[in-house]
Amino acid sequence: MPRKKFAFAEHVNDQSQHPVDNLDVNLCTLREEEGRRLNPKQKDEVIAVLKKYASVFEPGGEPTPYIEHRINTGDSPPVSVPPYRLSPVKKELLKKELSF
Repeated sequence: MPRKKFAFAEHVNDQSQHPVDNLDVNLCTLREEEGRRLNPKQKDEVIAVLKKYASVFEPGGEPTPYIEHRINTGDSPPVSVPPYRLSPVKKELLKKELSF
């Protein structure tokens, strides 16, 4: 299991660092916002795959060059327009609409 160092202050205003070594860090799990549409059995299966192939999911390193995103516009050139301006209320509604 990966290990990381974390520095904790003894007091709120303490600017010095006190390293804490060898804390277990569980990187092979879903975050709270992930897998919301999975039932508990499916979540357990995903976590099992993450643990089985933990070395593949280790953080760091360069981004993978294997996937490229393209939008086929046919014979038309790509359109570049600035985003529509929205009021803060409408922005919040849009964020809620787009998040799953």
